[in-house]
Amino acid sequence: MRNSASVWVTQDGGPEVWQVDAVTGRVSRRVSIRGGANEGDVAYGDGSLWLASGTGVIRVDPKSGRILHRFAIEGTSGGMHIVFADGAVWAARPGKGAVVKIDPRANLITHSTVLHGWISDLAVGGSSVWVSIVPDGVVYRLSEDDLSVRGNPATGPDPEQISFGGGALWVANATANGISRIAQISGTREALTNRKAEPTTALYHNGIVWVGAAPALPPLPPIAGQELRIAGAGVPFDPAHNGLWDEQVLYATCAKLVNYPDSAGPDGARLQPEIAAAMPTLSPDGRTYTFRIRSGFRFSPPSNEPVTAQTFRHTIERQIATTPKDSGIDPYMSDIVGARAFYGGKARQVSGIAVRGNRLSITLVKPAGDFLTRMAMPRFCPVPLSVPIHGGGEQPTPSAGPYYIVSSEGGRSVVERNPNYRGERPRRSARIVFEENVPEAKAVALADRGAVDLIPASGAGDLLSPWGLLDRRSRTSSAAARQYHLYQAPLVDYFVLNTRRPLFRDVRLRRAVDYALDRRALASSFGDAPDDRIVPPAVPGYPAGRIYPLRPNVATARRLAGRRSRHAVVYICGDPRERTLAEIVRQDLARIRISISVAEDQQCPDPTKPATEHNSRRADLLLVNGWPFMEADEREPVQVLDNALTHAVYGARIPSAGWGAHVFAERLEKARALRGARRVAVYRRLADELTRSGPIAVFGSWVWPEYFSPKVGCRVFQTVYGVADLGALCRRT
Repeated sequence: MRNSASVWVTQDGGPEVWQVDAVTGRVSRRVSIRGGANEGDVAYGDGSLWLASGTGVIRVDPKSGRILHRFAIEGTSGGMHIVFADGAVWAARPGKGAVVKIDPRANLITHSTVLHGWISDLAVGGSSVWVSIVPDGVVYRLSEDDLSVRGNPATGPDPEQISFGGGALWVANATANGISRIAQISGTREALTNRKAEPTTALYHNGIVWVGAAPALPPLPPIAGQELRIAGAGVPFDPAHNGLWDEQVLYATCAKLVNYPDSAGPDGARLQPEIAAAMPTLSPDGRTYTFRIRSGFRFSPPSNEPVTAQTFRHTIERQIATTPKDSGIDPYMSDIVGARAFYGGKARQVSGIAVRGNRLSITLVKPAGDFLTRMAMPRFCPVPLSVPIHGGGEQPTPSAGPYYIVSSEGGRSVVERNPNYRGERPRRSARIVFEENVPEAKAVALADRGAVDLIPASGAGDLLSPWGLLDRRSRTSSAAARQYHLYQAPLVDYFVLNTRRPLFRDVRLRRAVDYALDRRALASSFGDAPDDRIVPPAVPGYPAGRIYPLRPNVATARRLAGRRSRHAVVYICGDPRERTLAEIVRQDLARIRISISVAEDQQCPDPTKPATEHNSRRADLLLVNGWPFMEADEREPVQVLDNALTHAVYGARIPSAGWGAHVFAERLEKARALRGARRVAVYRRLADELTRSGPIAVFGSWVWPEYFSPKVGCRVFQTVYGVADLGALCRRT
């Protein structure tokens, strides 16, 4: 945002706002917002900064970063459009369709209206407020006085961004490769097109319209067979460096030693051999796994290299070697004999990996019942021997699975069937095209009319978020429910009951809190699914609501808490939504005679900086966003329980007082070698025990959305990953 002498820019996902001198281009001031990250536009006016944060708009002192006032605007967090013009602040929330006028002198929202859930931009000029709507290709013209609708002229397809000046509204129409000029008085539209560019920004200033555009990519050649189009997502170039959102693509492009079948339900969670000819043999001491590698698997072009036992040695050693030194050795490989020496540069190869012809043997330091689960993780997708141990990743890595990445440029990645794949996994589509830079509202509009087939979780924002507009619509419409799919992610959000302080050393009082919490209210305010167990439902076999209720059981909570009145300090940090959760907890615990006060820090504690002073040290309940501390990319309870013990308090260990932590840790260690049904039973008991008696009260598990075109069928939601199996999808004509 620009004022007369400066440009104000926001930190992406962070709390800082920078003031940039409009003449020199130098940063003249850095302001850290006290209370969380900015989540949308920034505007300057009436001596204040105006930003989107959490539940609405905040007014900020540009010198100190102190929040002067909060204006609540209904809807989910993030993505707000904000403009300061004609002595007022104008804001629009895309996911709700709400438009408001704020009087900066009175510090009040004076007028509001609800237009449409798919607002793409907001502009003010010509005594009007202009709000563009992507699906309908129109702009609403509102009165500056009371936000009443004065007209809705057509803008052309997909109006991504708008600006007013020179007696007209200027509209960027990326899909149409052009700019539209909407006359202020007549409302007539003039289209200016250039087929060689895709404009995403149109800004009028001093008689000139400034247009930001990317070169239009050449059309793809025709292909025989089905083509899927996916909006809002890219593709991972290197399986050694991937995140949870990459699992869907890697499942389609990767073939592994062992893998999960293309199935939903219980069958989809059963490991089976893939490149291995059979499940491995295990040595009598439970430490050495020996795989026999099938012939016939080859990497995609341009490699075309055969997949051999040596390939997997190379892949594992590369995964170890490319782990950053400041992170420490990859925990999923640290128990392979010789892995630490190789990681530390003391050995040329990992001594615990042996190759003899088509046989691959891997020896562990001690038995580990989750080893095969680890080998099915995407990070163990094989890579060709031609990919160096140190390096690679600048271009797509050839893959051995059903699909491979043909090209990736200009935000468009093309995936096609691997011509060298001889396996049996489904690959209905001949081509899958991924378009990265598609705004959410535009992607939804394209999906609804069948021009896009799928929007994955990485392309989701306000509209697609859990408890957002499309989620609510799917709960009341069967047609909408067929398009909107929520799946479980391997993360939980929770409270830590601080047993380092006296209040919650009593297990009965901890359990009283667990029974008193309204998990449905807490989860919906945080974009979660309600949950009560430390192991999330994304790990097969751990459904929610089996230990503590998802709605409060006040009678049981009161019986456990007794009649004594108490006081607790609730700690929140880093996320403005946590204030809402603190208020819910205030109401919940009041029913069992626990009053609360709230302690808040702008940034959460960092265990690597123990000297930093934080309010968490005097808190009884600490609200923790589970990412990244509780991330379970290995869908196994052992990783969740390890994370809970060692990282659950913002990356630090959970308190050990008041619940037998040392005995629990010993039992967890003994269970690591177990396999099969006994392992499942023992870990379920351990997980349930930590849920019942430990100092963690889970209230929600993460859920992520997928959004389908009505034309897409043959949907198989793979059990372990939760996502749609790309190779199985089909398009209805």
